[in-house]
Amino acid sequence: MRKEEIQLLYEYVCWANHKVQAKAANLTAEQLETSLANGYGGLLDTLAHQLGAEIMWLTRLTEGITLPKVPGRDEFPDLPSLLQRWHKQEEAMRAFISRLSEAELAESFRYVTTKGKAFEMPRWELLMQLVNHSTAHRAEAAMLLTHLGQSPGDLDFIVYLREIQA
Repeated sequence: MRKEEIQLLYEYVCWANHKVQAKAANLTAEQLETSLANGYGGLLDTLAHQLGAEIMWLTRLTEGITLPKVPGRDEFPDLPSLLQRWHKQEEAMRAFISRLSEAELAESFRYVTTKGKAFEMPRWELLMQLVNHSTAHRAEAAMLLTHLGQSPGDLDFIVYLREIQA
């Protein structure tokens, strides 16, 4: 995978996340805690997990360490604190991706999970995992928002592409 493709996918992630975040900002504190099914709990829990996983991956990729646990609600107790940290995370991830060379994207990267298991794979695959993980949890968040009358609308990649090409 080429660098420009990873950058495009990450920009899509940010675009879709912003649509979800904007609708989440319309909810009450009680609604942010609403849960429909098993998973990470309410909307705020789901968003905190999504952000926490991205922080975990960026920490691994930039510092070569695995945090003891994925950051979550303990670190982001409310929507304003979560959104503030997410903004910083987006800036840091964009900067990291922009510094990567094509060779570094293809290069094998060793990391350890929070359970201590070691893995090795190309950096681009880890960045694709981040994109895919974000999509999965954003879908959960969109379902919760829709249930609460705040649908974020169509979050498809093709919609993003059409919007940026218009």
